[in-house]
Amino acid sequence: HDRLAYAHVLGILGDATGVPALVSAANAILKTGDLKHRKESDGMDRGTQLMWALGRSRAPAAIDALAALTEAGAVNSGGRFRAVAVSLGATGSRAAIPALQKLLRDQNGNGSANELMAACALRQCGDRGTDAEPVLERAATGTNGPLARLAQSMLGE
Repeated sequence: HDRLAYAHVLGILGDATGVPALVSAANAILKTGDLKHRKESDGMDRGTQLMWALGRSRAPAAIDALAALTEAGAVNSGGRFRAVAVSLGATGSRAAIPALQKLLRDQNGNGSANELMAACALRQCGDRGTDAEPVLERAATGTNGPLARLAQSMLGE
């Protein structure tokens, strides 16, 4: 338990030292199929914490683990969506693109902030002119000022 707690802290800080313990925890979740979002007595969801730690570590094994969790349906809350989209986008890794494409597809063109977040993350990972582009273009001309400015900024890169 302590080892996993330390691995979480290291991952959040961008240190990949604890990634094997984090990947092991992700694999245990996948093996049991326990993908539920649930808050513990401290108000935190352990799955969301794990996703942030994996993503912020930026390790290739962590990206693979997040992709597997995403594919299995573990991204089932707003907090988990943010953890995966923001973290994977920050890696800038092309390996993150399939998981981010799934997150974007799951939004069904709903024009939400989550859809824009996934599109921005895809763009950060090198997806140019495909999945992210129509979402960014639509948001850039939208009436929500902050979201429009974000989309315009991403298109300008």
